[in-house]
Amino acid sequence: MTPDKMKNLPKSDFISHLVAVNHLDRIGFDRFVFFPGMCFLSMDMWWAGAGRRKTAHEGLDICFFINSRNKAYRLDETVRIPALFQGRMIHVMRDFLGHTLVIRHRMPGDDSNTILSFYAHILPDEKVGMGHDVEAGQVIGTIVDPHKTHSPLPAHLHLSLARESGLPDVSTLSWKILNQVDRSVLIDPMRVLPEKHCLWEKAPDEQTMHHFIKCSLALSSNQKVQDDSADR
Repeated sequence: MTPDKMKNLPKSDFISHLVAVNHLDRIGFDRFVFFPGMCFLSMDMWWAGAGRRKTAHEGLDICFFINSRNKAYRLDETVRIPALFQGRMIHVMRDFLGHTLVIRHRMPGDDSNTILSFYAHILPDEKVGMGHDVEAGQVIGTIVDPHKTHSPLPAHLHLSLARESGLPDVSTLSWKILNQVDRSVLIDPMRVLPEKHCLWEKAPDEQTMHHFIKCSLALSSNQKVQDDSADR
């Protein structure tokens, strides 16, 4: 894909799909929150004991959000992940927390140009396999619980985008290879997401991190309140 055509990347309904399939509207989802170390090409880490990355961040880490009352939440291992666009599942890679699913998307107006989306740190959905076509918004997996691997990171989705023409053969891809590719091949995922986010200047320390409520706990509490109200 040429630089000129990259300007015309379509916007994805990924966030609205994510909110819908996980019922985050029940707790008043408003927007995602990103710390500098979570963003594309950042050299900073954002988790507890943060330092510097060995290579520039290949994508976007999605984890924290606030609701309409400015209350802070975080995604957890119950969260289901939808596909950005219509496409085809073409590769699965292991990563240090779980699996990374790779989907090929053909861009409108030119079938010869394709981009790849990478969804890392997830448990693949059993209904979606290699060679399967997927629809925009279709659930392809669930975020992995990092505690099972003794990782200091909170549960989160790593999302990357890349121009397929600038990458090695897809069947050979691994994160070791992706860490070595020219960063001009990669695309900032923010470019295809709607403006439903805010950037905080500093990542929280480990103690502050605990103030972000797991969305499954918030949803369970919300449902209990609704059930209690119905009984009155």
